[in-house]
Amino acid sequence: MVKKTGILLIILAFLTNVSAMFLLMTLSNYIEMKRIKNYNSKVVYYENAGEYSLTDDYDGEESNFGDFMNDPDSMKILMKTYRKIKNIKHITYMEVSNQDLEYEGRFKLSRNFISGNDERSRNQKIKGEFITPLKSIQCDRLFFKIKGVEKSDLVTGKMPADKKYSSDMTIPVLVGNAYEHKFRIGEEFTAYYATEKIRFKVSGILKKSKKISFLGHKMNLDEYIVLPVISPGRKDSLMYKKILMSIKCEGCIKYNSKEQYIESVQAIKRIVKETGFRYNVPRIPLENKSILGWNYKASKALFFAALLSFVIFSGSLIRGTVNRIKSRVDVRWKQFVCVTAIFPFIAGLAIILNLILFYAHFEVITSGISRFLSIVLFPAGIEYYLVLRKRWYE
Repeated sequence: MVKKTGILLIILAFLTNVSAMFLLMTLSNYIEMKRIKNYNSKVVYYENAGEYSLTDDYDGEESNFGDFMNDPDSMKILMKTYRKIKNIKHITYMEVSNQDLEYEGRFKLSRNFISGNDERSRNQKIKGEFITPLKSIQCDRLFFKIKGVEKSDLVTGKMPADKKYSSDMTIPVLVGNAYEHKFRIGEEFTAYYATEKIRFKVSGILKKSKKISFLGHKMNLDEYIVLPVISPGRKDSLMYKKILMSIKCEGCIKYNSKEQYIESVQAIKRIVKETGFRYNVPRIPLENKSILGWNYKASKALFFAALLSFVIFSGSLIRGTVNRIKSRVDVRWKQFVCVTAIFPFIAGLAIILNLILFYAHFEVITSGISRFLSIVLFPAGIEYYLVLRKRWYE
């Protein structure tokens, strides 16, 4: 019996070492896979083809976009950024924005036309004028072309002429089909666009249910006002010129392949470095890793199988070793051995196991306390059962 127990302990020791080696082999790969998976989940990238918007990165704990706009060099930076982004070779840059158009006068149509569908925004009285923010989209001719908005999409009227429009001009607009009974072709109205009042003229009315895809979503233009991009006018204040230029710099980039996406991101990085304008630079997706060529789910199962094997074999080895020790010492020494040697060893092993699992699943802190507790306590529970299911020291 003693001989069989000794052989069993040798086998358990061998299996414990093998499972520990396999656990260490899979651990680093599994951690790297988790890191890549978390990183790629924040990448705004669509396989093969898509588009992403450019936004600034000025709003933080120590500064905001207003601080940049008050910088005496900001206009120079914006102009330089715009020139560079418009001249990137092999990159499709579209000037497009969802800036609200704040209609002047009493607005009586349904809240579906109002930005955010917020009824509280209707007919707000500001400086003696009634103002209502309406859904609108501003875009250049290239955006029209790519999204397939053309004369055949109009019920009546014509497309805005392909030219540069400034804030001191009367700006032609297209209105969605739901505006058909609100506006007539040639009718003019005034609205605030990014803090300043501008005059607009209805150029055309779109057909019903005209849709475009934008940033991965389908937009029904029935309740939208579509206008060309507005450039600074000669009489505009310096601050308003800066605002209009910032809108022109924060458009949208279209790509048709992963290579084109990567090329565009690298171009944005160069522009940030050369101009000093702080863009939120998109991330480039990382290549996924695998364990033994398996996918993420299979590799995750492999890692936990290795961990569970190590817990079971090491726990059985500890229990077998403790049983051999207790058979060779008298009862009064058993409690001494337990307190001074075995318990600290078991506690240390459980802590190591928990740290390994915690390191591999570091983000569980943010995913709920119940999941965190189940992950940390699971190996400790198995170890406790395997080693201490009999109160052998009494």
